[in-house]
Amino acid sequence: MKEEKIRFQGTHVSERIGSNANISLEHIEDAARKIERDRFGNRVFVSAHQTYTNRENIETRSALLLSPAGEEFIHHHPKILRKISRGLFFLTESESDRHSKKEIELGDEYRMRYFATGGQSQVFTLHTPQEKYIVKVHRSESDVHQAYSNEMLQIQSFATDRCDELRAMNIEFPQLLFASGQVMCAEYIPNTARFTPDFLRTYYALATTAQDYIAAQKRGEGAALWKSIFPDVIHRNALPTKNFRQRDNGTAVWVDPFFYCPREHPRRAHISLTDEEIATLQPLSVYEMQRVYEEVSRIIHTKDPEAEPRTLAEQKAILKAHNIRWVL
Repeated sequence: MKEEKIRFQGTHVSERIGSNANISLEHIEDAARKIERDRFGNRVFVSAHQTYTNRENIETRSALLLSPAGEEFIHHHPKILRKISRGLFFLTESESDRHSKKEIELGDEYRMRYFATGGQSQVFTLHTPQEKYIVKVHRSESDVHQAYSNEMLQIQSFATDRCDELRAMNIEFPQLLFASGQVMCAEYIPNTARFTPDFLRTYYALATTAQDYIAAQKRGEGAALWKSIFPDVIHRNALPTKNFRQRDNGTAVWVDPFFYCPREHPRRAHISLTDEEIATLQPLSVYEMQRVYEEVSRIIHTKDPEAEPRTLAEQKAILKAHNIRWVL
């Protein structure tokens, strides 16, 4: 496949752009740096000279990480990278007026539209004659973010290495097409997630599986990729509903699973054990986590009008007795 020569530009690029042919490429397996593919089937196209400053303020080589689905996408949509670049340049020229620049026509029935703003990203929809896709870029007003190519590798790693557990929970991730340091393109999931009353127990199992996986990665050979990365599991003692979409068959899709947090302690539920206390718990299977979470949540939240309210210490003792880390 012929690589499109393109430079994503505009005020969303908060990394400093430079030129240095001697800078290495981070986190990409050696196989993917050549014509071969990495274990996820990705290929990588590396700039001969262009660099940017990454999340640790280290200069790294600019590159485009391309999945097999992304190859098909580019093959079926000629010059699509140029269209995306043009759309982003227009829609992100000034973050203060993004609401007045909600859409741009790109020709041949292609267009891009402003979709949402998150803590670290601006999100747009890319409309093609047949399908719709998500395009994410860094917010120019935020200095807390990581390269999207890192995020793509993190999601692919977790989805691949924990596929059995995720299948048991009926959880998927969106199909990722490509990512650079500044831009990511992925499958668009149109349906808002419809949370059933028992989803919280599945969510607990998912969050716990992600926490353990990331902790293991931080102790392994690929620790640099996972530095300051946490699962995005709790928002103000509530389930982060905006991080999920839903397929037509009912499968929940975790669209924004991780966040980069170099300075702050990760968010915790109000009723939660400490890291030291969590380390003493016995591991549970997905089924056991779901069952026990539901049981503990019912115990803690059932109110006896004739009894004194449980103290936080008493609630934590219940968590420990059932090998549960937290409840919402």
